Amino acid sequence: MNIVFLFANNKLGFKKFGGEIIKEVEGTPFCHFAILYDDKKEQTVYEAVFPRSRKIPYSEWLKEYEVHTIFHFKAPSEESMSIYKTFLDSLINKIYAFDQCVWIAFCIWFKIRKTIQEKVKLNGSKSIICTELGYLFTKKFFNFDLINIYNTDRVDLRDMFSISLILKANNKELSHE
Repeated sequence: MNIVFLFANNKLGFKKFGGEIIKEVEGTPFCHFAILYDDKKEQTVYEAVFPRSRKIPYSEWLKEYEVHTIFHFKAPSEESMSIYKTFLDSLINKIYAFDQCVWIAFCIWFKIRKTIQEKVKLNGSKSIICTELGYLFTKKFFNFDLINIYNTDRVDLRDMFSISLILKANNKELSHE
């Protein structure tokens, strides 16, 4: 029973083109983040994509994405997996926050400091991007907040990758609270 953080690249058409722009702006070799829920019975990916966040079978997701980097986290129990699934299910069908992506890109291009970014709240919890989905999960179930922020509108791919590296390096374990 695992929760897997997936960093990936788009394979298809317009999304592939958009992904290349994201990689260029963020300076990362990947353009997308998703969470794989793997409880041996089912493998489901949770992600925030346009037009709404969704869950999709992993086999279908792999038709659209190429995995770049993965981080496996072992769940402590079946009960925990059920709690994770309930939380992740609560994040599906949220509107994709395109404005948030533009804001993050603007801040990166013009080197606007994260402290300034944090003061601007775009959409709060009304809409979501892929890294925000990951950050909300990390904060809740790892009891870990690398960047100690209240405004999740500013979490980018570099933040999520740094968080993942630190969690793995410190053997941080999932909780079920």
